[in-house]
Amino acid sequence: MPRDCTCSLHVSRIRKSVRASDLRAAFEKFGKIKDIYVPLDYYTKESRGFGYVEFYDREDAEAAYDRRKEITVQRKPVTIEFARGQRKNLKVLQVKIARPRVKRTDANYPSQTPVANRTPS
Repeated sequence: MPRDCTCSLHVSRIRKSVRASDLRAAFEKFGKIKDIYVPLDYYTKESRGFGYVEFYDREDAEAAYDRRKEITVQRKPVTIEFARGQRKNLKVLQVKIARPRVKRTDANYPSQTPVANRTPS
């Protein structure tokens, strides 16, 4: 049983052709689904081999997890674990990929001292 109180399951070992509707068909019998996310490869637009299923109720997620050995997606057995962390939103991703600011101190760049406060060279 996981330590955090997430209602999301990480589903791996899925085929590249799997879409959200395929995961919904496999998991909706366990309870009401809040969200399904299948990351796609940027270039091929195919599944990256894993996805997430989020339930409204933790008990429904636990029921699916308890029967994980019986669940198949497109007739293929999958691996199911409780998701770690929360789904990232756009703001978090923008901060994560932002380039770090580097203070330039070499001689090719002027100092950050205002012109009025500089001493003549």
